[in-house]
Amino acid sequence: MRLQFNYKEENEHLFSWVKDHKITSYYVEKFNNVFYIDHELFDLNLKNKRIFFEVRTTKLKRLYRVVLCLLTLQMKVYRKRNVAVTFNAWSQNYFHWFTEVLPRVYEISKCKSEVLFVFPFPLNSQYQIPSLLASGVKFQSFNKRALFAGNLIFSQCTRKDTGHFSKGQFDYIKKYFEIPDINPSRNIYLKRSNVKRCVYNDGEVEMLLKLNGFEIIETDNMTLYDQINIFSQAKCLVSMHGAGLTNMIFMQRNQLIIEFGKEMEQFDKCYFNMCNLLGLRYFHLSCLAVNSDVSFSEVDLIVDLSELKKLLKSALS
Repeated sequence: MRLQFNYKEENEHLFSWVKDHKITSYYVEKFNNVFYIDHELFDLNLKNKRIFFEVRTTKLKRLYRVVLCLLTLQMKVYRKRNVAVTFNAWSQNYFHWFTEVLPRVYEISKCKSEVLFVFPFPLNSQYQIPSLLASGVKFQSFNKRALFAGNLIFSQCTRKDTGHFSKGQFDYIKKYFEIPDINPSRNIYLKRSNVKRCVYNDGEVEMLLKLNGFEIIETDNMTLYDQINIFSQAKCLVSMHGAGLTNMIFMQRNQLIIEFGKEMEQFDKCYFNMCNLLGLRYFHLSCLAVNSDVSFSEVDLIVDLSELKKLLKSALS
């Protein structure tokens, strides 16, 4: 695994836990007569079959949840049809949808048998429904807590932690979406607004980036295909850590990613790992936290404009 392009020895602590990153893989399994409740899979004997992360409960608690869901009509039942589970606790998030749900859909859809993909939550029309339609699979959503399936197909990753990716995990992108084969020419700053984890001095950052030929983009109200069109043309994408960086999956190889992260703290490895898998050049800019006691997932950052200016000069040259 290659490190960031602007790697410095004093930043060793930021990368120490991802240097030994191991490529993971997905596997597909089939189960008969199983319950799937609160991201736990178990059979009629209440024996645990598969879990998402470290969700572990007792047999008594499983029995209680089964009875409760049946009594409150919160159990969706599929007795004969082949159904597939690809969702997890975070599937409503843009990042987790494209990096964990759709790769599972792709792996299961390669099976010969006809499968119905099920989701126990409303699917949004911005990117979930369009991406499933693009995949060509049959799917159904329902607003219930649990499901029982006579024939269930389940896909899981060999690692239990998120943000690790397998070779070929994003192969579905080319199959499901028509990515324009063009010469990237757009420099994009992905603006985060009205959310936690923002750039505190965003106005100054925007001004500096505009002077260097960057467009300011907000994706909140964009359709999926609008985003594909924009980011497939990007030669440099600058953003604070956040789900919008997932759009790098639509970029051409060898283009640039600049991510803002909290100074003096091991950063979330997911976008660094994605860049390595996608063949993108990754740059990291350590930023001062507005409140040093807040974790990287919630903290607002102050971008050092002089450091950003030097990084842009180095990265874009």
